[in-house]
This record gives sequence, C-alpha cells and structure tokens, in this order.
Amino acid sequence: MISALLVRRVPIVFFLALAASVIGCVSTRPEVQTRPATAGVSTADAAAGAALYPAPLGHQWGYIDRSGAVVLAPRFDEAYPFVEGRARVRIRDRWGFANPSGETVIAPEYDAVYDFSGERARVMRYVGGAVQGNERYGFVDPTGAVVIEPTLAAAYDYADGRAPVLAEAHAPLFGLPVMRRLGLWLPRRSAWLLLDPAGHVRGTVSQLRVLRFAGRRAPFQAHGFLPGVGGPWGYVDLDGTVVVEPQFEGAFLFRECLARVVQDGHIGFIDSTGAFVIPPRFEAAGDFSGGLAAFRQGDRWGYVDRAGVIVIPLRFEAALDFAEGLAVVQERGLFGYVRPDGALAIPARFTYAGSFRNGLAFVREGQRAGYIDATGAYVWRQPE
Repeated sequence: MISALLVRRVPIVFFLALAASVIGCVSTRPEVQTRPATAGVSTADAAAGAALYPAPLGHQWGYIDRSGAVVLAPRFDEAYPFVEGRARVRIRDRWGFANPSGETVIAPEYDAVYDFSGERARVMRYVGGAVQGNERYGFVDPTGAVVIEPTLAAAYDYADGRAPVLAEAHAPLFGLPVMRRLGLWLPRRSAWLLLDPAGHVRGTVSQLRVLRFAGRRAPFQAHGFLPGVGGPWGYVDLDGTVVVEPQFEGAFLFRECLARVVQDGHIGFIDSTGAFVIPPRFEAAGDFSGGLAAFRQGDRWGYVDRAGVIVIPLRFEAALDFAEGLAVVQERGLFGYVRPDGALAIPARFTYAGSFRNGLAFVREGQRAGYIDATGAYVWRQPE
C-alpha cells in the first residue's frame, strides 16, 4: 500500500526523464554517408578571388576589383567575398557558389551555404519545411561534388582537418513508431563525430555539443543532469580527447593561442592547458587579433594586450577585432577605425563599417555603400 502511494506521487516527468536517459545510452554510432572528392581549388582561382569584392550594382550584386572597376556584372541577388576561390551567392531563394569568372560552378540548390574551409563547404537543406530542427547538413568540394551527404542533424565547418558533426539529434519517446507519428521527441545523448576531409571518423565526443576547431582545440558543452540540458564547457583535441575539463559557463575558439571563457559571469582568457592568462574580470570581450582584444566595462570599450594590460582606454561605444592593423570602433553612433596605438586612423563617419579584407573595407554613409582603403579614401562608391 505504501509503495503504491509513493508511485502515484512521483511526477510523470521523472519517468520521462529517466526513460530519455536510458534511451540515449543505448544508441549506436550512426553511419555518415560519404563520396570521394572530385578536385580542389586551382591556385589561379584562389588568387583571382582574393582580388574581387562583392558590390551592390543596381538591384543585384556583382564584383569589383581593387581599383573599383566592375569585373563581374551584377547577376546575383546576394553575394559574399571569395574564400578559397569560391564565393557564396544567392539566386532568388537558393544558394550556391560562383568562381572568379562569375560562373555558378556549384548550382544554387541549397537553403544555405557557408564559406569554404580546407576545400570543403558546409551546405544545408531543409527536410519537411523551413522549421528549426528540420535542417540537414553536408559538405561539398570546390566542384560541387557532394563529399558528405546532407543528412546530418548538425555540423560545423572544417578547421585543422576536422569537422564536428552530429548525425542524429533526436529519438522518439520510448523508441516507439507511434510516438514518432505523434511528434513526441526527446533529445538523444548521441555522440559528436570528428570527421576528416574524406568523411572518415577520427574521433568521438560524447557531449551535448562540440563547436568548430581552432588552434587544434574545440570548445564542447557537457551534458547536464537531464537530456538536452547543457552543463559546463571545456575543450577537446583533434581525436576527441578532453584536454581542458568542463568547468566554464561559456567557452569560445582559440585565437592567437588564447581563448575567451566565462566564469562567474565575467570573461577571461585561458591558454591551451586551461590555465588563466587573464583572470575573468571583463563584462564582455572579443578575441585576440594583432596582439590585442577588445573588452567592455560598463558602457565603454577599450583594448588589452596579452598580459591583460589596458593599451587603449575605455572610450568607445563599440569595438571589434583588429584586421589588417585596423579595428572598427563606434563613437557618437557612427563608425570609424582605430590603430593599435589608440589613434583614430579613419574618423567615425560611417553608418556601417566592415573589417578590412585584402586592403579594402565595405562601408556605408547613410544608405550609400562603398569600399575604402586604409587611408579612408573611397576606391568605389555606389552611384546615387
């Protein structure tokens, strides 16, 4: 009698959580569907793409060169910079890739695409409609050949020769087909797989999520007490071995051998062993670039060096990472560029300012777009 009463008083959610955890523990590693790569990017394409810049030309996008001359006539509804000789482009509501001649060498057939990295680009298709959870990811080579079929529930770009992927994200409640039809899904404790460029599994990480690699380390979030609930963050190496135990409230990619982490609600920087180089004392911070990192205290931003010494005082409304020796900063609601010594290289006069890439930066004054050089002079400006 007493045991019966106890059973009736236990909340049903307890049994659901218990069932979910049991289901997750008995899953096997799913297969990843792969095909051989066809070819890589030619040296000529890589060099030609680095000299082109996407520009809004009328109602569509084309590409200009560094002098501001139009090289590729406008034919894309949206276009991005070339990376490894290929540029993400949108035609109507589908995405593909163009080569430096303007040809769509990878047909616009995907719902989303991402920049090439290590001669592989992540692509995404929706399965069953554009709803969160219906995304399926894969990878293509520079010719558009599918190397890893877009069947993955989650994936991050290649870096250091590895791509973290999740082949299966959910399982029907109790594993019964009727529960699948009713849409009763619970998170499965599936392992993340670390794939090499050929799609071979080089490591397995049994954690909630694994992010992209940088500096041969990838942040991961451990499972929490209940399935689908996140725990603390740590880092794994290229074969999935935990090299920094999960202990942080948040973790980011390594840049210049240091990584941002969150502890006690503040941001600090650790080295590859997990030891703090700069204790957690910032309310917000960016990554290190050019030996400096942006940080925020209160409503102002400045920059610190790798020893944590403030080298540019707190005076900006916003501040981004350095790129090619200049960083975007905001003053009085407008954007300009600062040098590592704290002097403004280009006064804040833009309503939008992008980071420098191959000598130029995309900016807007009002709604009018343009490209400037490191002196702030326009090399191309959108016709009025």
